[in-house]
Amino acid sequence: KLVENLFTGISVPIEILDESFKSLRSSDQPLFKSGAVVEMLQILDEEGEALTDASERLVAVQQKLSSGRDLDNLVGQKVADKLESLLNRYSGLIGVLADAPEIMGDFLGKDGPKRYLVLGQSSDEIRPAGGFTPSVWSITLDQGVLVETEYINVLTFGERWVLDQIPPPPDALHIHMDAGAWYLRDVGWSPNFRSVAETVVLMNTATDREPIDGVISLTQWGFVHLVTGLGSIGTAEGQLSGKAVMQNIEDGTDSEGTDYLLTLFNFMIESLTIGGIQENFTEFGQSFLSAFDEKQIMLYSTDDELENKIEELGWSGNLSWQPGDVLGVFDSNIGWNK
Repeated sequence: KLVENLFTGISVPIEILDESFKSLRSSDQPLFKSGAVVEMLQILDEEGEALTDASERLVAVQQKLSSGRDLDNLVGQKVADKLESLLNRYSGLIGVLADAPEIMGDFLGKDGPKRYLVLGQSSDEIRPAGGFTPSVWSITLDQGVLVETEYINVLTFGERWVLDQIPPPPDALHIHMDAGAWYLRDVGWSPNFRSVAETVVLMNTATDREPIDGVISLTQWGFVHLVTGLGSIGTAEGQLSGKAVMQNIEDGTDSEGTDYLLTLFNFMIESLTIGGIQENFTEFGQSFLSAFDEKQIMLYSTDDELENKIEELGWSGNLSWQPGDVLGVFDSNIGWNK
């Protein structure tokens, strides 16, 4: 029964994915230019019952394995090792396939345009929410299509005349860095990303910019995870592998400034195609989930219902409040450099 649950739990989602890839391969344009990403999410959402059943089967297998039953004696060590390897490789990914499609479709604007501010956070200059924020850009998604991208100069975001509409800086930021006002570049001072994102929304409103529907945080390690999952991305200088991403970011930002991250972001968007995802699906999926698990990517929506669903997926970067006392240790670089 355990083996049946394991292989059914893996094979059914793979068959569903294969069919969805086949239906979308006729147009292999970038996912976020063709709208194929929303089409794929809709296909997965329609298969939600089968995917949920598969995910539950894998959970049942995990529970059996963790109950102390001697699987080695039952099927032999080699088979037992193979079963556990398969389970570790696929269980988290299939669970997300069951839970995430509807949520991600909403976030990507399946029902109308959604505008987000993307915080490019540098974990070289660490802050509790991921890092100092040297670069920001806005993106607009409509039906999963990236219809607009705008780089924003973080140094001029929130000129002096709007600072009286923004809360004063947190006490620690004022004490340790002599901050007389709270600027967007220092917004990541809280370890709870929802608090950070709500402050970003407030700052955006104070500048009279177009309203936003949420905030996305992306560190340089988030880029590394995504490119590693894809295998490589095409750039003006040729293919860029995951191993070379960090050096590329350092060289690019040294020569072109922090807006180079937008250039790299656009290269990555161009490389996200149905064919590329299909060829590297497991690796990309695992890298994608690792980026969220490590909080290298975090999402926030101003829609409370959608935000709660994102939090349930574990993608919100919010602290989990549990009964009882908790000691939290959060590091911050307050040396004005990396």
